Amino acid sequence: MRLHAVGSSFSQIARELGLSTTTVITASQGKCTSRRVELAIAEKLGSNPEQLWPSRYLEKGGAR
Repeated sequence: MRLHAVGSSFSQIARELGLSTTTVITASQGKCTSRRVELAIAEKLGSNPEQLWPSRYLEKGGAR
């Protein structure tokens, strides 16, 4: 992902959220859902979850 380009990483997000790095990676890959993780990643990238993972939201009628 582009996190390194903006000076961040999955590990850093995990520390900030009090989660394991594995949890953050798993959520980013869509193997589990975590709005909190998606929002944190999107914020670091200056985006929103709907733009980063459109298929996750389109499958659900546009929102979770």
